[in-house]
Amino acid sequence: MAVTAATIKNRFSEFSGVIDGDVEILIAEAQRQMSESNWGSKFDDGVSWLTAHLLLNLPKGITAAAGRVTAKKVSKLSLNFSSGAALTDDALGSTAFGKSYLGLRGLIFSNRVL
Repeated sequence: MAVTAATIKNRFSEFSGVIDGDVEILIAEAQRQMSESNWGSKFDDGVSWLTAHLLLNLPKGITAAAGRVTAKKVSKLSLNFSSGAALTDDALGSTAFGKSYLGLRGLIFSNRVL
């Protein structure tokens, strides 16, 4: 079963109001962070949990992905953005969805040397 905007919204009803395009972009981002061959039959579960974590951290939609404005300049207009949240264990541990992703990842990779 492939992860789609519809499957994310069905599994996590709190994201039912998010635009499908935003959800699809974050599904693709989650998939790029994972290896289907390593995750095996749990790949879709991992993608789902990671996508939900990413969605929760982008409450204003995908346009917030650029990060927060950290500096402005009026003359010759200039904006600086933070890099956004990295996918560190600390960042993932900041949401229930990220914690579920970490738990699943721990089960899959517990006996492997990375």
